[in-house]
Amino acid sequence: MELKAQLKLLNKPAVKSIQTQHGDIDCVDMYKQPAFDHPLLKNHTIQMRPTSYPEGMGNQDPSNANLEIGLKDDGCPLGTVPIRRTKIQELMSAKSPSQFGRKNLKNKRLSSTVGHHHAIAMLFSQVYGTQATMNVWSPQLQDQGQFSLAQLWLLNGHDDQLNSIEAGWHVISIYLSSMSTPISCNSRISILVLLAISLVYGNARSLSKEEHKELKAHLKLLNKPAVKSIQTQYGDIDCVDMYKQPAFDHPLLKNHTIQMRPTSYPEWMGNQDPSNANLEIGLKDGGCPLGTVPIPRTKIQELMSAKSLSHFGRKNLENRQLYSTTGHHYAFASLYSQVYGTQVTMNVWSPQLQDQKQFSLAQLWLLSGPKDELNSIEAGWHVFPGLYGDSVPRLFVYWTADGYTNTGCYNLKCPGFVQVSRDIVVGSIIQPSSTYNGDQIETTFLVFKDSSTGNWWLIYGNTQVGYWPKSLFTSLADSASLVEWGGEVYTQSTQNPQMGSGHFPDEGFKKASYMKKLMFVDNTNTLRDIPSNSSLYQDLPQCYRVIDGGNLGGDWGRNIYFGGPGEC
Repeated sequence: MELKAQLKLLNKPAVKSIQTQHGDIDCVDMYKQPAFDHPLLKNHTIQMRPTSYPEGMGNQDPSNANLEIGLKDDGCPLGTVPIRRTKIQELMSAKSPSQFGRKNLKNKRLSSTVGHHHAIAMLFSQVYGTQATMNVWSPQLQDQGQFSLAQLWLLNGHDDQLNSIEAGWHVISIYLSSMSTPISCNSRISILVLLAISLVYGNARSLSKEEHKELKAHLKLLNKPAVKSIQTQYGDIDCVDMYKQPAFDHPLLKNHTIQMRPTSYPEWMGNQDPSNANLEIGLKDGGCPLGTVPIPRTKIQELMSAKSLSHFGRKNLENRQLYSTTGHHYAFASLYSQVYGTQVTMNVWSPQLQDQKQFSLAQLWLLSGPKDELNSIEAGWHVFPGLYGDSVPRLFVYWTADGYTNTGCYNLKCPGFVQVSRDIVVGSIIQPSSTYNGDQIETTFLVFKDSSTGNWWLIYGNTQVGYWPKSLFTSLADSASLVEWGGEVYTQSTQNPQMGSGHFPDEGFKKASYMKKLMFVDNTNTLRDIPSNSSLYQDLPQCYRVIDGGNLGGDWGRNIYFGGPGEC
């Protein structure tokens, strides 16, 4: 009777159960998990993420890429956590129900207790966490009473007041499905396996039940019903009915009819070949079904990384126009003129960042209007771990109609940009990237105003990706008054990230970041080279610079080099 009561206490009601070859997994409401049976946690509010990470993690890749870990098919439903179901045979193997799942140790601290043997490295110091990368093995055991492990310990206190936090991998008979099952030389390794472990102490903002509910509602708004879903190594892609994509949540686009292609292109495009031939872009096997568009599925962790839900997917800028705002630094060329579009070819790099809150980009800007009513259309590539959770270059677009205050966002993270391509994923990884003194990987962007509809089209290589409807804008509904081409970085720390290749522009071709064939669309819908009177801007020349490469004609045309190492 006592065993059954203990079993009921351990196995919480499941929202969903998943069968695996190593036991059943119950998806339990996160507020009903065993932790909340602890008397000190009765009124605890779950902290959904760390408020920050230790510095110095930006250049590390603590992935478990070669391991089969985690549940398949997206795991447990939102708001639940996976817990392995305990069997009565496992309880019966314990010395007593109260000792179930506990180590058989007395006052373990550095010295070996009876039957326990250690081989460890240690550090005596005041510390606030540790990280370790370890290889994983399947050590052979001789009987069911043994275990073998590799782990880290964080310890404080003495003897009967010892505090300890531990994590690692182990082989232990507690996970056997029944007492009669013989243990083999390939005893399985538990789900505790981790290749990179980070434990951090500190004060952090908690997430209430109400905030968690709000997150789930916002996630439902962003992730539209999928006609088909495609799994990739960098996240799931949902093929969404093009008339149900996020753009149609915008009040100005409720009755909008999708323009499937531009009515015309700027003249002189016929002699150019703006392809992205060396890039692995677009979905394979024809992309999404006809009538749908590919949209990366937003995860709840991405929402939680935002300053607030209303700021999700938005730049942290105030009235940005030529002037550097706190933490933002620029190196670009600009042209003041009445323009109706621009085209640029740029090489792609993977600049090194110092932490998760930094970004580095290369892009074009089409701007119009006063500072507090600034209209902007932007496109290019960026490395932005705070938005994607990785440090690889990605295709992005951006827009705002009020100086980055309340309107606009990256990609399709809010209503606005209308996608028509069914194989190019906005926000997708651009690979490979350029190598120093090696192959240069280029990509071409064309943004122009459709002379008939007034919509601003994005052409990526030779692909019509989509457009920003004219109705989103005020001053850009007519034309742009300023065009910019170049790089931008953002940091909150004292150490600046790399821009472009991470080298100054005077190192030149194959070593520095460049933009070539810089062109603008005039009022006759003609692409023209930018004139020699364009301006250069660099707000932190000891870190980032831009130089004019002149007009070389042919494949290069008018060009610039820009970038820098940061670290200043």
